[in-house]
Amino acid sequence: MKQLLKGIALILLLFNGLLYPQEALSQVSVSGSVLDSKGAPLVGVNVVIVGTTSGTTTDFDGKYFIEVPSENSILKFSFIGYVNQEIQVGNRTVIDVTLKEDMQGIDEVVIVGYGSMKKSDLTGAVSSIKGKELVDIPVRSATEALQGKIAGVTITSTGGSPGTAPTVRIRGIGTVNGNDPLYVVDGFPQSDIGWLNQNDIASMEVLKDASAEAIYGSRGANGVVIITTKKGTMGDGHNMSVSLDAYYGVQNVTKKFDMMNAEEFIDYRNLAYTNGTGQPWVTQQEKQSMLSFLQDNFGNSNGTNWQDEIFQSAPIQNYNVSISNGTSKTSYYTSLGYMSQNGIVKESDFERISWRTTVDNQLTSWAKLSGNFSVVYQSRRNVVENTIYDGTIFCALTADPVTPIYRTNLKNIPDFLSNLILVDKIDASNPYSYYSPVFFNNRANPVAQVAVNKDNVWKDVTFRGGLNLDLNLTSWLKYRGTANTSIYRATPEYFTPSYYIGAYQNNVDGYVGNASYSTNYTVIDNLITFDKTYEWNGKQHTTFMLGNSVEMTKSSNFSASKTGIVTNTESQKVIDAATKTASASGTKSDAYMVSYFGRLFHSWRDKYMLTATVRYDGSSNFDAGHKWGVFPSVSGAWSFGEEGFIHDAIGKTLSRGKIRVSWGQIGNQAIDGGAYRSTYSLNSGYYLFGGGFQLAGGKGYMGNPNVKWETTEQTDIGLELGFFDNKLTLSTDYFYKKTSDMLLQVPLPQYLGYTNDPWANAGSIENKGIELTLNYTGKVGALQYNIGGNIFSYANKVLSLGGGQPLYGVGYDDKTITKTEVGKPVGYFYGLKTDGIFQSQQEIDNNTNAAGGQVIQDKARPGDLRYVDVNLDGQITDADRTDIGSPFPDFTFGFDFGLEYKGFDISATFYGVRGNQIMNMKKIDLYSGTAYYNAPKDLMTTAWSETNPSNSQFRITTDNSTNVQVSDWLAEDGSYLQLKTLQIGYSIPPDLLKKVFMKEARIWVGGI
Repeated sequence: MKQLLKGIALILLLFNGLLYPQEALSQVSVSGSVLDSKGAPLVGVNVVIVGTTSGTTTDFDGKYFIEVPSENSILKFSFIGYVNQEIQVGNRTVIDVTLKEDMQGIDEVVIVGYGSMKKSDLTGAVSSIKGKELVDIPVRSATEALQGKIAGVTITSTGGSPGTAPTVRIRGIGTVNGNDPLYVVDGFPQSDIGWLNQNDIASMEVLKDASAEAIYGSRGANGVVIITTKKGTMGDGHNMSVSLDAYYGVQNVTKKFDMMNAEEFIDYRNLAYTNGTGQPWVTQQEKQSMLSFLQDNFGNSNGTNWQDEIFQSAPIQNYNVSISNGTSKTSYYTSLGYMSQNGIVKESDFERISWRTTVDNQLTSWAKLSGNFSVVYQSRRNVVENTIYDGTIFCALTADPVTPIYRTNLKNIPDFLSNLILVDKIDASNPYSYYSPVFFNNRANPVAQVAVNKDNVWKDVTFRGGLNLDLNLTSWLKYRGTANTSIYRATPEYFTPSYYIGAYQNNVDGYVGNASYSTNYTVIDNLITFDKTYEWNGKQHTTFMLGNSVEMTKSSNFSASKTGIVTNTESQKVIDAATKTASASGTKSDAYMVSYFGRLFHSWRDKYMLTATVRYDGSSNFDAGHKWGVFPSVSGAWSFGEEGFIHDAIGKTLSRGKIRVSWGQIGNQAIDGGAYRSTYSLNSGYYLFGGGFQLAGGKGYMGNPNVKWETTEQTDIGLELGFFDNKLTLSTDYFYKKTSDMLLQVPLPQYLGYTNDPWANAGSIENKGIELTLNYTGKVGALQYNIGGNIFSYANKVLSLGGGQPLYGVGYDDKTITKTEVGKPVGYFYGLKTDGIFQSQQEIDNNTNAAGGQVIQDKARPGDLRYVDVNLDGQITDADRTDIGSPFPDFTFGFDFGLEYKGFDISATFYGVRGNQIMNMKKIDLYSGTAYYNAPKDLMTTAWSETNPSNSQFRITTDNSTNVQVSDWLAEDGSYLQLKTLQIGYSIPPDLLKKVFMKEARIWVGGI
């Protein structure tokens, strides 16, 4: 590879020398860096020789290289949003420039796939956010900080355990199989950025339409988030900069359920038993004995507040130290970060230690070598969550309050409780046996659950490194070669102690296990870029890029475990210490993708822009004949704000106006590796033959050799406006996105005997929607302020499932909760419709079929839910289940504001959703009215009774099975408005900081 690169460079240099032999002999080489007023590098600055059309632009690090005819040449540095500078070369070969902001019109340079562009030149839908907007938000991942800041980007929490990555969706759900966006960190594709220290981020760009995403082919089907990290700056002399960022905070539960105490729970259960069986659960004397038991042992009769026992005030802290420096030839940036977050549930936490270094070296006037390296260590302990059967928090809500935390040292135990406490199971040598079983239902003691799970720890370490070679072959032709690799190793450790608490919470043999997950991922890219600005019937700018990419992924995993530990001491937390049921398993997999791509951009007079891209991807996930996919895109833009007739008609009110139109196709190959291949096993069972059992062979995995690329086609129309020197800006986009040949696993009838559902191209989905972003920045005297907002609305619909059956989603207690079918949104909520509550027996008798002769719910009682007979067959069955709501909101929105005054600043961000439904499955137990589980205090007053004719909460009784079916009674409005962040800060005046050799310092306090 090295010899090939040297050969290419040599041939192109010789070719250039043949074209311009005399010019090359007299030229003077000049290089340098272009920075803003804060010392940050500026990307894409135009550097032009005055009086000619020859020039170049600064690279990702703000660096440039140009050859000028003589020492008398004058260089003009121009960048939209900054004041132009003209500098005579003289006898200098290094010229560093600092550009001042031009408040008359600021225009960003944004990073796009395999390059950068001025925002004014963009023809696709791209949103940008600077790293300084992310630093002060105390979250684990930078993606969480995006919530509410960019239209079309939806961030959803997937769990409450520290370190849990959020779900990110760009412009909705495009497929039923994998909707996560692609992340690209300094040119290195990643599936997640939870590992990335957000203090290292310089900027983030979100590519939202197909014309911007298509350059990444199959990897960009669900949107692309491009991250550029901070780097050092080259310059004359040493310019060391040391930065420290730190915050410390405390997290608390903002709202707890107001659950029944012991006496209220006993009354609730008595009422349920009385209504269901005609007899109370316990007598008044037994009730009083339970309350006395609690009073005697704990000083009050309220019983156990399980929420208070598992929740805690949880600290979160983050520290980051970075150092950057540079000379005229070399620069570096290195950072060391530490983040620690304790969970609000005890014995859960997340820790991350990260080190990152980037080095740039100008080898010659035309060659630069750059490297970036990082090591990230993470560990986390999670709670049991995302299940309402045995989730820790749900157990804390449903466990009865009469149960104590521990069953040791109790006195005056009533006889009817002694059989429930199981005192005989206490083992003085085993502290886990001290915990009490939950008395009156099948839930786990949540405090005990936290304790027995605390030794399950996930640990991983990842090395990421890359090298970039940049060759300025001529002033208009550049080569970049990159090689990036990541080496991921995870070594989770599992230990469950030996314990017996009760029938529903025990593990007498214990469990000890270890696992190892290994992934090596390498990407090699080669790019040739032609970039030329010239005069021909007006200013012309052409950029043409060709490239190829090779991706290689090698993964393996294995795990081993045993049961049968002797004690729960530290010495037993190794596999060899256990004695029973040894188990081991492991797998290996390889995946490859080869790609060729190109992009052509042309602008005329900075008014008319055209971009075309094409990518040709080959994936090892598909069989011969289907391995390759072609993904084209084209987009155009008209900056009508630059037209003279617009200025004549409107004047200076309109400072920017642009219309964008784009179309493109993107692929998706997110299926199991080898899904096209069927496999056979020689150990698939036995059959009787010849008087004995014979070993049978059969198909182990059902493959589909015809499975091929999924394709997403997207059209986008956008409008950008700026008013009053861009103090007021507006951007809006309408998009239509259709996914065809959707990859999904088609359910097969069980009688066919296959062990899996094969992958197939079976269906299509459409998304269409609109985005709107509005921002205003102003200044009144010393007060600077900004306010902005965005709104996003889209509709999702399944167009086809390839003739296959609908797809169902199963949830709690194996209940079908969602359905995906043609003509409806993906995964809409599927259940019975309700029509209030029967208030009397007469209402039940009058609720008949169309003929009037059959009572539809003949087993109902007053206080039961009335279900709608959707198919009018005179009975309530699964055939009456229908659409009861969509999980997708009508729109999401966010808005923020900021004020700065003489060093003081305040900022706030709000985020909200409107119009979606949430299936509140916890109501099945908390509001079931059966009194099997504890319940919120308000249930006793809101439930239907003869004296409280409620039409929303059914009656309290032990027999409520007909009322707790999946229905719209569980579906609730998911709309909300949340204050996402609030922060107040003060920047210490620079004059004071000079005395302690500091450039800037800011102190802040905030909440999230």
